[in-house]
Amino acid sequence: MFAKIDERDPERAVVSREDGKFTVTFDRPPLLLFVSTDGTGTYDQLFINGEESVTHYAVSIDSALQESTVYHVSRYAFVAEGDANESV
Repeated sequence: MFAKIDERDPERAVVSREDGKFTVTFDRPPLLLFVSTDGTGTYDQLFINGEESVTHYAVSIDSALQESTVYHVSRYAFVAEGDANESV
C-alpha cells in the first residue's frame, strides 16, 4: 500500500476542541495519518490516503523537514480461516 502523491499544496491540520472532544480537520484526506490514543500501542490507528489500514500490525515512520516522508508497514503473511477471499 502506498500513499498517492499528487500535486496538492501543503496544508496544516486544524485541531479544535468542543464539548471536551478533539477534532482534527483537513481540507483533503491526508496521505498518511497515525493516531495513538494512549501511547502504548493498544489502540493505534493508521490511515493511508484517507482510508484506515486494518491489515497491519506495525508501522515505522521516518520524517524530516524538507524531506519526503518514508513509512514501512508490516503485515502478517497469512490470513485467518474464513478470510481467504480478503485482499491482504
